[in-house]
Amino acid sequence: MLRIAALTLVFCGFGTGFGETSPSSGSRTLTSLAQLRELQVDGSGRPARIHVRAVVTYYDPVGPDLFVQDAAAGIWVDLRGLKVPPPKVGQLLDLRGTGGAGFSPYVANPQWKNLGTAPLPDPVRVSFEQAATGSSDSQWVEMEGVVRSFVLEAEGSVLVIDTATPTGVFTVRVPNYHAPFPMAMVDAKVRFQGVCGAAFNRRNQLVAIHLMMPGMEYSNVLKAAPADPFAVLATPVTKIGTFSAQSDDLHRVKVIGTITARFPAQGIFLMDATGGVYAESQDGFTGNQGDEVEVVGFPARGNYSTVLRSAAIRPMGKHQSLIPVRIDGQSALKGGYDAGLVRISGTVQAVNPVNGSYSLAMQSDDHVNFAANFAVPAEHGLPPSIGSRLQLTGICSIKTDENGNPSVFEIVLRSPHDIDLLASPPLADQSARGFHRFCIRNPDNGGFRVGRHFAQAGSQPDATHQSPARK
Repeated sequence: MLRIAALTLVFCGFGTGFGETSPSSGSRTLTSLAQLRELQVDGSGRPARIHVRAVVTYYDPVGPDLFVQDAAAGIWVDLRGLKVPPPKVGQLLDLRGTGGAGFSPYVANPQWKNLGTAPLPDPVRVSFEQAATGSSDSQWVEMEGVVRSFVLEAEGSVLVIDTATPTGVFTVRVPNYHAPFPMAMVDAKVRFQGVCGAAFNRRNQLVAIHLMMPGMEYSNVLKAAPADPFAVLATPVTKIGTFSAQSDDLHRVKVIGTITARFPAQGIFLMDATGGVYAESQDGFTGNQGDEVEVVGFPARGNYSTVLRSAAIRPMGKHQSLIPVRIDGQSALKGGYDAGLVRISGTVQAVNPVNGSYSLAMQSDDHVNFAANFAVPAEHGLPPSIGSRLQLTGICSIKTDENGNPSVFEIVLRSPHDIDLLASPPLADQSARGFHRFCIRNPDNGGFRVGRHFAQAGSQPDATHQSPARK
């Protein structure tokens, strides 16, 4: 499946029985997969013939993906259009075909005879950096990392294991998986053996690393995960992801804080005394804003601050009122309030429709432009009018420039209740825009204020509308 998107076949037909292919008379026969891997396609239209003995190292019926390896190297075999039963891992094949070119060379038009079984080659240990060069593509290797989460792809029942290393993340793919998730592996350091594979774009450029593992028997736990993930000491939010000679950011960390925003099936924002953090979680947690919780998750790079991935959340049975931090635009751009619950005042510069809702282009009281967006697309009623002065409560989200420094920020609104009207636009402003009704929270009485404003530039109110608007 990973290979097919970008590969181009050299031949259109596929053989279904074992026998010689019939390329043009000038082609040569390669007897080593290393020779094929070094082959440079010259565009002559005369692909090289292949005849090797190789053992099957991986097969996945979804792609279909077949990898084989001889004494020198491994290679991907293109099975598209082939109608014979596929081989099994560990079978020794007398393989014939022609050379094809994609992300790396591969065997096209395959035909084979089963010669029995053979042991798999000794794996070559590779780091994430080595795998990311693409030089180990299709080779039988072993890689180590800390397991973070599992996903089961319905098609083919492929277990996908998300695995972290100090320098990058790779996934382990296990086909035909029908057992429960091996949850004891979460947060454990594990060594995996399999075929190093590449995900690549339509330009045949590497975008991700996968390890194709034939079965769970090719994994080995090197360091078990803690029996109780919540038993570790809590880390202050602002210390997550910072340097420490004693810490290992590959493993889960625990934070204790108060929920400031909750998005079902996505995650939560929470704050402790030092700052705010986003915890991505799909564990079905049903707590509310203001609940005190403890969270364990894997530190990962966010837009600006570190976030927690694959988090588990446990309530502590306490609740407290949320008190947002009052900020202005300049203080927001310093970055210290990222992921925190804040309150800021400003004036509406523009209103933009977004998926049945709206987004506000704002200018803070100290003349810094920012956006205010609802976290969850929904029907949020009519927006405030342009020129209205508002008080917004929500999550501060920092965006960075190419050097990682704060460049802009936005306020993530949890609901329309996060918008307080401080002052309506001047009536002359309303008359210049045409009018429509709006409904917005009024902090003076804790309820909602209903009024009218003019929204279409250049229109004039008629006699029926002038009196209510001015009133």
